[in-house]
Amino acid sequence: GKTDRVVLCFVHTRKKVMEQVFEKNTKQSFVPHLDPKKLLAEDKFFWEEEDYAVVRSPRQAKGITAFLVFSKTKNHIEDIDVFKILVSQALLVYALEQERRVKQ
Repeated sequence: GKTDRVVLCFVHTRKKVMEQVFEKNTKQSFVPHLDPKKLLAEDKFFWEEEDYAVVRSPRQAKGITAFLVFSKTKNHIEDIDVFKILVSQALLVYALEQERRVKQ
């Protein structure tokens, strides 16, 4: 199903802080409910909370883990592997961009 509430966040795994957050539809933000320590403490790559679902990147890059958070829809969330691929690709792009900025 479609959703208009999506957050992509990058969490520093050692410092347990949000490095960067990209959000669609900030009017109904659930970013304030996202605690980096709690996100990192979950030992899963996918889980559902009361009103949103979370997909974690299977790996980290340069000490950063990516999380894709989106509001739950009425339909069943299918093919979590596609979401894992998306969040992993986002992490790769983020890590490459950070590396490029350091070299400048």
